[in-house]
Amino acid sequence: MEVEFIDITGDVAVARINYFEGESRTYVDYISLYRYGSSWKIVSKIYQDMLPAAH
Repeated sequence: MEVEFIDITGDVAVARINYFEGESRTYVDYISLYRYGSSWKIVSKIYQDMLPAAH
């Protein structure tokens, strides 16, 4: 797993996370977060499957 970036603006943030199997990237997650008081909460997540398409 690799956190590629976290972009924070005030109380909101977006993170991009890459997941690997060996040297190959298999998934990319985009996670939206919101700061509630002193902690961060995930409010949404979308992902892209990077595996080759099966035919």
